[in-house]
Amino acid sequence: MTSKPNWWQQLCNEQRTQATSYEEQAFWQGLSTLFDQQIQRQKQLQGQIDGQLWDHQSW
Repeated sequence: MTSKPNWWQQLCNEQRTQATSYEEQAFWQGLSTLFDQQIQRQKQLQGQIDGQLWDHQSW
């Protein structure tokens, strides 16, 4: 993401850098990726919902 990191990204990055094993690092990296994917999906779905609600030509 090009915007500044959110609190969960900061938390995941901090935990990943402090992790003592590769498994922990992979967990925090995967969790951060999952958060990013869910936020992207939410933004896409919100755009679709807004487009359906506010596009007067579709009514």
